[in-house]
Amino acid sequence: MWFSRPDLALARLEVIDLSGRRVFSRELSQDYGVRGVFDLGSQVRLRPGLYQVLLIQAERVASAKAVVLR
Repeated sequence: MWFSRPDLALARLEVIDLSGRRVFSRELSQDYGVRGVFDLGSQVRLRPGLYQVLLIQAERVASAKAVVLR
């Protein structure tokens, strides 16, 4: 997942399935930088389907849809 955040404050990346369950969550520290790529495929094995990906930082939330194909 490519991401861009306004500053280096602690952020969280979450992946939510269609039923609303959080299937993955990871804190993004300053080490990840302001812009970067998080290799989700090396962190979790997701089943094929549609997911909502959230980047949460302070009171800001950015979201995107992701499709997993196998």
